[in-house]
Amino acid sequence: MSSTALLVVLLALAYIGSLVVGSRGQRGYGLTSGVEYLLVGVALGPHLLGLVDRDLARGFGPLAVVGLGWVGFGAGLEYGMSGRRRITARGAVVGVALGLVGVAFVGAAVWLSLLWLAGLGLATPPAREALLLAGGVGAVGAETARHVIRAVVERDRAEGRLTNLLADLAAADDVIPVLALTALYAFAPAGAADGLSLATRIGLELGLGVLLGLLLAALLGREPRLAESWGLLLGTCLLALGVASRLELSALAVAFFFGLSLAIGSRHRDDLRDMVTPTEQPVVLPLLLLAGASIDVRAAPYLVPAIAVGIVARVVVKLLAGAGVLLVSLRARAAGLRVGLGLLPSGAFGVAIGMSCYVALPGGVGETILAFSALSCVVGELLGPPAVRRTLVAAGEIAGAPPAASPPGRAEPPAAVTPEGGA
Repeated sequence: MSSTALLVVLLALAYIGSLVVGSRGQRGYGLTSGVEYLLVGVALGPHLLGLVDRDLARGFGPLAVVGLGWVGFGAGLEYGMSGRRRITARGAVVGVALGLVGVAFVGAAVWLSLLWLAGLGLATPPAREALLLAGGVGAVGAETARHVIRAVVERDRAEGRLTNLLADLAAADDVIPVLALTALYAFAPAGAADGLSLATRIGLELGLGVLLGLLLAALLGREPRLAESWGLLLGTCLLALGVASRLELSALAVAFFFGLSLAIGSRHRDDLRDMVTPTEQPVVLPLLLLAGASIDVRAAPYLVPAIAVGIVARVVVKLLAGAGVLLVSLRARAAGLRVGLGLLPSGAFGVAIGMSCYVALPGGVGETILAFSALSCVVGELLGPPAVRRTLVAAGEIAGAPPAASPPGRAEPPAAVTPEGGA
């Protein structure tokens, strides 16, 4: 396949995504994770049809950076919200804590497995690259797709305290993978930013996004017009991505903090979200296909064992997270540890983190992280949504399901639920 043909395919996917969002008025199309588009990319890649080789896929790196930036911007603009409802303080604290545990647990498991392989005399990356690999897999492994709960709510009309809590956890943990990605880019070999200290590089990524976000919030003023807002928003976002690319910083992380600071600094957060939300799907679909076409499982001899350990560690840490949810929610106890499997989905945002590592990290390290993000997305799609539904059925929060009995002497008060699912 020529570069022109691949570009036409990506543009066609973007057009299809815009039509679907415009006609259905919803974010998703098909499966909640978008894994079907990822698998189409794998089919086009070097292992099956061979229509897209590695050099051709890497040639679209600049296009991928723009897509990653827009995905990060949308995630930052939406951070701390579940639909129209702000997440609770409890959900935010627990979600961030679970994200930290996820990065540490999955990353440590991969790091120890690489040390073990090295002790057996098998090929492993150098120590610095092994640390980058462990950190990247940990960042992907800590993420929970925030759209899964929303899809269950819309499809099954779920509502209640446990529904809200799971949505809060999924919405709160995004900041942890982004911070981990920020540290990875700062620790990785740098170009224009070479010679700067680790703290300075991290400060550049955080400060650039925050500064431009607050600047845009001031420019929008009190009563922005839609046309004027789009011009200011796109111009400032492209400036942020351009500076990030020039300094070899993470476009996704810079754009995330750009969106987050804009949401905090502007009183028109809801209007901006309404503007940006319909544009995410047309960007996500081509990005998923390009990510799938970029996967090469032969890129490194340690790729398969590192991915296998990462997947097992991710399942284990999500089960542990489910045990933590049982401690803070009485209704979750009726579902048991399957609550943790409901936190397993890793959608387009997880693949975007893997793609961001693929663009920047050397050799087989980026290839391994991208392949892990793809497999994590597939496993999460297979196990996650059914577990969410069974959990909410057991808790009596899906219409038509009998409510679960509370433990004797500890009745939980009924939830006051808004039309958007908030309490």
